[in-house]
Amino acid sequence: MVVFVAVIAGGMLITIVCSALALYAHPEKQHNKRVVSVSVRLPVQHTAEVPPAQHTVVKPLANTTAPSLPLTLCAVGDISFMRKDVRYNKAHAFPHSAVTRLLQNADLTFGNLESALSTRGTPIPGKKYTFCGGPQHARLLKAVGFDVLSTANNHSKDYGAVALLDTLKMLKDNQLISAGSGQSIADAYRPVFLTLKGTRVAFLAFSNVMPPGFGVTASSCGVASIRDSRRVAAAFHEARRSADVVVISIHWGKELSTTPSRDQINAAHKLIDQGADIILGHHPHVVQGIEIYKGKMVAYSLGNFIFSPGNSLGRQSMLLIMQLSDGKLRSASVYPIYIEGVRPARIGGSRGCSLLRGIALRSQSFKTPCAINTVSAELTISNK
Repeated sequence: MVVFVAVIAGGMLITIVCSALALYAHPEKQHNKRVVSVSVRLPVQHTAEVPPAQHTVVKPLANTTAPSLPLTLCAVGDISFMRKDVRYNKAHAFPHSAVTRLLQNADLTFGNLESALSTRGTPIPGKKYTFCGGPQHARLLKAVGFDVLSTANNHSKDYGAVALLDTLKMLKDNQLISAGSGQSIADAYRPVFLTLKGTRVAFLAFSNVMPPGFGVTASSCGVASIRDSRRVAAAFHEARRSADVVVISIHWGKELSTTPSRDQINAAHKLIDQGADIILGHHPHVVQGIEIYKGKMVAYSLGNFIFSPGNSLGRQSMLLIMQLSDGKLRSASVYPIYIEGVRPARIGGSRGCSLLRGIALRSQSFKTPCAINTVSAELTISNK
């Protein structure tokens, strides 16, 4: 089983214990396993918000049948939309075909949705950047191949409670799974479980970057906060107990920094020591290095995906595909992505290889075994 725990972190004690509970347990996806306890301290981080982005798209979930089959997990970074018409979306936000194929061909595809999707609501007063797309963006996300989206971040409630609830409904109506926010505390913290090819997948999402009024309460919808250590521990315990593989997605780090902090590295190691198998990070809006720690993967920041970063470094991104079998990470492939406007494109040749060399260089301090195929412009990480 795979457990995704999305944490948008900025500082505090993360106490995670693991187990299981189903939010959207697709009929064709189910199973179980393990238990864990994690105590991780992250420093409080103050982040300047990054400028807007634009739209997204996703695919139907893979059918599951035979157990113990190889499983591919695809992960990308930040996705954000603005209210534009459908023709604009297809021209400027729809990923290029080479990218769409990678998203659709994976068994499970994940991204961080950093905007509301609604025709209602108004921008939160005083917030510098507020993002909101519409129903067409949920359809785009589905069409290009996404399966699971984190809504635990500092933009999901940019247009108020009504827009957040619309977002969750639009995702569900388009057979997209969301985690990390909800109408009630139970909804926001509840894990999601899927079974893919005999591997159980659980997904959790939390946020530590919490603008005023964003957190879920007994009387208001909102985002699951990583600062609520008791609820986080209970949710993670439920997910972990039923997981074959635990994947923790963390929205954390310093914006525009290409290097994770020592506290992030320590936190990632502690999470893995306690049973996490894969950690996927995002929030810095630039790509950071990848580490293999005790045979487990940490992608500290996946960068942007469908997003208008406003700087050239933020346009250089990646698409990560992990190959698993028997509940273990076997290898991973990194594909170079360049964002044209807000539209992600796979790049090749010397340009693509140059981007991959930058990722390999940032991974060097972790002694990550990276190999670049200069013909296909693909970086491979083996895990033997």
